[in-house]
Order: sequence, then structure tokens, then C-alpha cells
Amino acid sequence: KTMKWLWRVTGWLAWWCAWPAMWLYLRDSQRTRVLLSRKGGSDVLVVKGWLSANDRWEFPGVGLHKGEAPLHGLLREVREEIGLELEPKQVQPLMTSQVKSKGFRFNLHIYTASLSGTPTLKLQRFEIASAEWVDYHNLTVSNAEPDVLLAVQAWSGSSALLQ
Repeated sequence: KTMKWLWRVTGWLAWWCAWPAMWLYLRDSQRTRVLLSRKGGSDVLVVKGWLSANDRWEFPGVGLHKGEAPLHGLLREVREEIGLELEPKQVQPLMTSQVKSKGFRFNLHIYTASLSGTPTLKLQRFEIASAEWVDYHNLTVSNAEPDVLLAVQAWSGSSALLQ
């Protein structure tokens, strides 16, 4: 528990020290996320990155390499971040929107995939601090990033999450 706390504090400090350079490099970039659900249930997989500036849930995914297609980047990042091999046919586009978050503006491509059972995850230690399957009804403005709530709303048809 102490090491997890130490990683979070280190990540928070690194985030704010690197923010100006990241702003220059990442503004107007392309990012991807995936809403992973378990078939027949209301659980979705959410993660917290150790470099995150806050303690809110996000969906797995990240920025695209230059010239990389959103779906290809998503599959790569899911494999790298949480050790899950998804096939392109398992993944469906959910939404694309322009997002402003933490001083950045970027195009966000959100996909969805429904999994049977609970896969074993292998978290990338230097990116992901924790991952959990949570009931999407328990995601709120105080514990989840705004793009997570918008994606869950589009996926579930429920606007109650945004309140």
C-alpha cells in the first residue's frame, strides 16, 4: 500500500512538472479509449494511471502514434497497458468527440467491447496503478473522468450519470 501511494505521489509530481512540455506536444492530438464490459452485466473495466493528476477512473487507452489508425492504436495500448489481446472484430466504435481536459484539447475515439467472463489482466506497472470492474451505475462526477461518463451514457442510454 505504501508503494502504491508513493507511485501516486511521484506520478502527481511528474505530471505537474511535465505539464508545460506535454501541453506543447499533446495539444490537438488523437486519443483512444475502450469501454470494456462483461456480457450480461453492468460491470465495466476502469483504470487509474499512476501519472494521473487526479484520482478518477478512466477507460484503458491512450494517445495514438503519428499516422496510427485509432483502432490499431487502441488494440496496441490495451495489450500494452492491461495485457488483454482484443481482436478487431470484438471492438465496435461508440463515439468520437473533441475533449478539453486538464488544459489539453484532443479528439477522443471511444470504442466498446463486450467480454465473456473476467479476463486475467496484466497491468503495465509504470502506467496503470490499479484496475477494477465496477458497476457503471457507481461511476459519478466525483470518481470518474467526464469522458468516461459521456461514454457510459452513450453506451447505456442513461443520462443519470451526469448529475
